[in-house]
Order: sequence, then C-alpha cells, then structure tokens
Amino acid sequence: MAINLIYEAFRKGDLKSAQFFAAQERSQSLENENYLIALHYATYWINQLKKLEGKSNNLEKSSLIFQEYADFVHRYIPSHNMYNEEMLYHIRYFLFNLSLTYLNDELVHLSDKNLEREILLNIIRCYKLIGDYRKALSLLELHFSESGLDDADCLAEFADCLEMISENEKSRLLFRDAFYSAPQTIEIDFLLSPMISNIRKHLSQYSLSNNLVKEWMGVYGVLLGYLNVRRKLNPFEVSRLKQEITNLKLEWAQNRDSNSPIYPRLIYRYFLLLDHYKEIKEDRTKWDEILLSLKMIDPIIYEMYTKI
Repeated sequence: MAINLIYEAFRKGDLKSAQFFAAQERSQSLENENYLIALHYATYWINQLKKLEGKSNNLEKSSLIFQEYADFVHRYIPSHNMYNEEMLYHIRYFLFNLSLTYLNDELVHLSDKNLEREILLNIIRCYKLIGDYRKALSLLELHFSESGLDDADCLAEFADCLEMISENEKSRLLFRDAFYSAPQTIEIDFLLSPMISNIRKHLSQYSLSNNLVKEWMGVYGVLLGYLNVRRKLNPFEVSRLKQEITNLKLEWAQNRDSNSPIYPRLIYRYFLLLDHYKEIKEDRTKWDEILLSLKMIDPIIYEMYTKI
C-alpha cells in the first residue's frame, strides 16, 4: 500500500520520497485525507530541517530538532487540524534518532561537564520518543535514580516512561509529585502520556500561557480524576507542605490575581494535604478546615473537588 511506503520514507528520513508518494496518491485519491496530511507533514519537515545547515554544533542541531518538534505537535498540527498518530510516530522515530546521533557525539567530546546532565536527560528523552521506553528507564535509573528523586523534570520522565509501559499507578504517583515540586522545570511538550495530553487539551480552553498550564496540570489532574492515587506523607513532607500553604496564603492575600502561579500552587497543596488526611484517616474536622479554605479561595473548584 502507498501509505506504508510513506510511513517507511518518514521513518528513514527520506522526506522527499514521502512528499512524492503523498502528492502522487493525493492526485488519484482526493477523498483520502491521509495523503493530504502526509504531504503537509513532509513539506513542513523538508523546510524546517534546512535550518540545521545554519547550526554550528551538535547541541544546537539537537536543540533545533526538539524545538521544531514541539512547535509541530503543539502548534502546527492543532492549527491545521491534521493529526495522524502513525505518521507522527515514524517522523518522531527519524527525528530523535537523528538527535541521538548529535547528542551521543557531543557527549563523547564533552568539554563542559556542566552540560552533562542536560545532554543525558535529552538522550533519555530521545530513546523515549523513538519508543524505546525500557532503554530510557534503564538510563534514568543509571544516571538519575538518586539525584533525580528531587528533580521534577526527571520525575516526569520516569512517570512518562512508566505510563508508556502500562505502569499507571506508579506513573501517576510520580506525576503527582513532579507537578508539586517544580512544575516549571518539566518539559511538558515532550511528554507522551495520554493522561497529560488529555489534561492539556482540557486546559487549552482557558487560553493560559505555557508556564501557567504547567502550574494547573496538577490541579486538573486531580479534578479530572487522573491523579487519583495517594500516598502517606512522612512528617517532614507534612511539615513542609503546611508551611508552604501558610506562605502561599499570605502571598495570595496580598495579591489575589487568578493569573498568578500562587493561585494553582495553593489549591494543589490543599489537594495534597487532603489526600494525606484521607490516607491516614485523619479526624474529619481537619478535612473540613482545608475544604473551607478551598471554598473561600475558589467555590467552583471546591464544588468540582467535592464531586470527585
């Protein structure tokens, strides 16, 4: 079938052949939108990858691929309403194998050790994005199993890989912690998780900036029923969480701006403390105190939460 020839051409990075096959089939089968999508995809990437010629080193080339892929998936495809998962997978396979070549070469000749962490994490993302989830997990465990436990970007990558191999409960626990600890550091454009995609799709109706989307991911992960897993917090975590709530309440009282990151951060911490109370079967009066605080901040979110 012609569509398989197109898939194979994308997978090999033979974009001119993919463009040729798509144009040929499109002229003979106007009702099949897949050929139109393939034509758009091939033309887009032929043009975008010309930019590699202007990059002077491998890190810049790899960075360009990541940047253009994010623009393609999260802006170009939605704006043109041209989505084909199979085609996108084969394009992704080519792009991130190419990026792997650049990154591995850079790692071998690395002179600036400060860049090592970033390069390793992007190598791991490449393996994940080409579909080698086990390899990505093994590299995460090898390089980040200790330091990564406190890094939201590493936690999110662990979680993403785990979801892709159907370890959903573990994945959601890690996503839950990642969006609590430092959501701004998470590269959400490169997460494959269907759960994350669904939360982002829901948030798209609110016209939020990318940074605010990251802040609200945890809140709506809970409200939409995705981050519905709980764990018991240790005494240090409980103390820190309560202190953060106190500090955020003071900040919120001084600046009640719903477009401020303070707003979702405070709400999400209320959710996490409520989850902890449920897990340890805390006295109901303490639940009610938190619920009342939540209701005073946002009655709509309070209603949504109490109906979960």
